[in-house]
Amino acid sequence: MKKFVSKEFLTNFAGLSSINVLGILLPLLTMPFLSRSLGSESYGVVLLFSSLLIFMVIIIDYSTNINGVRDAAVNMNDKSLLQDIYDKYQGIRLFFALAFIPLSLIYCLLYLSLFDTWQYIEVILVSVLGYYLSAPWFHQGTSTLAFFSVISIFTRLLQTVAIFYFVHDENSAFIAMRLNAYFFLISGFIMYLYRLKRMRIKESYKISFPLKDLKEGWDTFLGDFSPNLYSNIPPLIIGALVNPVIFACYSLAIRMINIAGSFQSIAARALYPLIVKGTATFRILFCINLIMSIVPVVIIIFFGRDLVLLLLGNGYEQSYIYLLICTPSIILYSILCSFAYGFFLPNRHDKIFKRISIFSSVIPAFIGYPLIHFFDVYGAIFMLVLARAMFAFSYSYFYWRLNKKLI
Repeated sequence: MKKFVSKEFLTNFAGLSSINVLGILLPLLTMPFLSRSLGSESYGVVLLFSSLLIFMVIIIDYSTNINGVRDAAVNMNDKSLLQDIYDKYQGIRLFFALAFIPLSLIYCLLYLSLFDTWQYIEVILVSVLGYYLSAPWFHQGTSTLAFFSVISIFTRLLQTVAIFYFVHDENSAFIAMRLNAYFFLISGFIMYLYRLKRMRIKESYKISFPLKDLKEGWDTFLGDFSPNLYSNIPPLIIGALVNPVIFACYSLAIRMINIAGSFQSIAARALYPLIVKGTATFRILFCINLIMSIVPVVIIIFFGRDLVLLLLGNGYEQSYIYLLICTPSIILYSILCSFAYGFFLPNRHDKIFKRISIFSSVIPAFIGYPLIHFFDVYGAIFMLVLARAMFAFSYSYFYWRLNKKLI
């Protein structure tokens, strides 16, 4: 236990928890304000663009948040090799950043017609550059998340204040998007200076496109991307099928489920570099995540209705029903997250990780998307719970098989 409660773990956990929780809580503060100020049409565009930025993060990272973290954690004391690792994975991120720009622009022009082309080009370019420069994978791998978390917290809080100050009516929708983009850039530029001045890590801006590197990250990328089939894509579909009130209740319920799950993900990602180095174990992570999942489940079951009223106010009562149905997914997520970051990825079982992720995402998608068509929100919630159950069962099964071979 002494090895577990290390300064490195506490630093990683504190940094990741503050960033992730703020990333969920701050939108909960701004959502009621923006929905009233911008109106449903303008706010819908802002929400869809925010969903697009989620895909930006996934595509640009292309497994660097797993493979890059792993390599940086093992070689963090070798400055020369660490620079090579940084160049390699940032080169991969640069390639996918450049590929994302035209694809995201096409999406905006097809489905988000509120602004003109140059406005979309501006916010896309600024957002991409900001996220590229932030390089969160590197700071997680080298356990230098303390400064990263401080900057992220500061810029997000400042962005929230700016939203309340500058956004007034539906004509302010682009201001809201612009604020998000430029605070991305400010945070990224500060982290670039930190790496350059404090860590002596330079930015080469060389595009890396070696087939070997792409193949190496393909398994983990597919494994990391597949869950979007049941997590980030359904809200885009639901938004087109139901009225804004129902969509708001669904979105807020999912956000609260994500808050509960974020602590499990944080613990897993904070312990991941330590497990790679052998200073922490899978069993410790599993116990921590299981305990952290039971607490929110109890709160939702006994105090969920009051919690919804306290956080969201009147008009969102349906959120409690959605929240209650989603509750089993919290415990299931603690199991799948522990297996992924505590056993399969540290031991480089990337192909098994990919197969499980694809199987447990695609099958629920085949079942869930028709259910969304007939039952809208309830179909999406069923797909979420089913997918996490399949993940938990599949990880448990392969863990048992692999350990049986070692005996």
